[in-house]
Amino acid sequence: MQPVPRDSGSTLLTTSPLDAASPLEAASEDVTETAGAPDAGQPDVLFDVEAENTSALEAILDSLRRAATDKRDQGDKFERLMVRFFQTDREWSQRFDAVWTWMEWPDRPAQADLGIDLVARDRETGGNVAIQCKFYDPDSTIYKHHIDSFLAESGRHQFRDRIIVTTTNKWGANAEQAIEGQQ
Repeated sequence: MQPVPRDSGSTLLTTSPLDAASPLEAASEDVTETAGAPDAGQPDVLFDVEAENTSALEAILDSLRRAATDKRDQGDKFERLMVRFFQTDREWSQRFDAVWTWMEWPDRPAQADLGIDLVARDRETGGNVAIQCKFYDPDSTIYKHHIDSFLAESGRHQFRDRIIVTTTNKWGANAEQAIEGQQ
């Protein structure tokens, strides 16, 4: 994951090849434990790295896609993986002292997930950071309507920063514009 700071104060994380000692590999073990029993005919291991030429991150993401029972399950698994990533990555674990899924966040308003997937607490300021996770095919494009609810919800609450984690580097012009105009 490579952080890309934005002028607007938000951060975009995009995927890139990782080395063998990455925090995502450690995090994947935790997601495996919470994944539940596999479907009949599915491999017993959630993260089965098959190709030597595939980066660790690509292998983990491919395994998540194969293990998911549907798109919702795929998104849930990716969100849990990102919680563990933020908790175990050297840089991000220094920045945050707590990371929750939206539904686990203790200060969550009494509403369902309306675009904010994770909430992290900044270690230095105590401020909350809204995080959106987009587990899309690498060839997909993120359009403005994909991030509208996140931008609206994270702008309404007391979030001091925003992060969008995505598995694609392709952004529509209107989505880029929407991010650039945020405060």
